[in-house]
Amino acid sequence: MTGVLILLTSLCAGLLICLLGVMKQIKEINEVLEDVQKGNLDRRIVIHRNTPLSDTCCRINEIVMQTKEKLILSEKGAARNDRLMTCLSHDIRTPLTSIINYVDLLEHPHTDEEGAEYLEVLERQSRRLKKLTEDLVEASRASSGNVTLQITRIDLKELLMQTSGEFEERFSSRGLRFVADYPQEPLFVKADGRRLWRIIENLYRNVEKYAMPHTRVYLDVRRDGDEAVISMKNISEQPLNISAE
Repeated sequence: MTGVLILLTSLCAGLLICLLGVMKQIKEINEVLEDVQKGNLDRRIVIHRNTPLSDTCCRINEIVMQTKEKLILSEKGAARNDRLMTCLSHDIRTPLTSIINYVDLLEHPHTDEEGAEYLEVLERQSRRLKKLTEDLVEASRASSGNVTLQITRIDLKELLMQTSGEFEERFSSRGLRFVADYPQEPLFVKADGRRLWRIIENLYRNVEKYAMPHTRVYLDVRRDGDEAVISMKNISEQPLNISAE
């Protein structure tokens, strides 16, 4: 009888310790969840191994960590969109101001030769303004997620070679030597061809605008497993006070 009492006492003591541990763990879970509701995603539940709630605590910690990572990415995306909108809005003012000024010049006395020159500038700036406006609309759609992609099979190597040919004369006018390394075989990707070309064109335009004259521009195109990788490198004419990221 004494042995049975000792056994029962030991079992009760063990259950009590386990129950106290579970209650402590539940308290920690509630505190962490309260912090999450308040927007604090830095706190984690201390995991006590070999308890009934240890797996649940691990899953809660993972959910909180993933939520924090998604929030950080979302904030970075919003900041990028804000910067993009600001830059595009600023870029739109340049041709718009030019158009206003040249319209004013046309309204004043001028020679036929001057008039033809003014009209040429107006046409050029109008085209630029139209493109920038389209970019702004496209950026707005992208930031809101309201974009429908037309995914097709595209030879990325061929697309890059065509773009390089279009920019060859522009690069030469600034003394830029273009050095490209393409794979021997075609490099097919699944993408929206029109938007992919816009991205690539923007890279080339940035090189044309900001590269230091009389330097080399490197393009490296390669396959990395199931992915296609494009790398463009050049030296900027002016120091960039931004992080490499």
